Amino acid sequence: WQANRGAAALLMPSSIFKENFKRVRVQSRNYDSLVRDLATLFDVSRQSVQIRLQTLGLIASPEDDFEIEHDGINSYQDLRNRVWR
Repeated sequence: WQANRGAAALLMPSSIFKENFKRVRVQSRNYDSLVRDLATLFDVSRQSVQIRLQTLGLIASPEDDFEIEHDGINSYQDLRNRVWR
């Protein structure tokens, strides 16, 4: 598990990943497109992105209606209505 976490931190540094997550999630139509776009951006697998999103606490599980934690957004629809500056 330590090697996996180290590799994830090396390939997807938390500060850069979080910054790109905020930018990409506004453009994404759903959870799958968010994961696909981030995987393409960081040139990693979709599973790696899913694990990184959960490890960093950026989202709950995809089954939870694309819930985004830690920023007051409760659903994907709320996210689409919010304007990021």
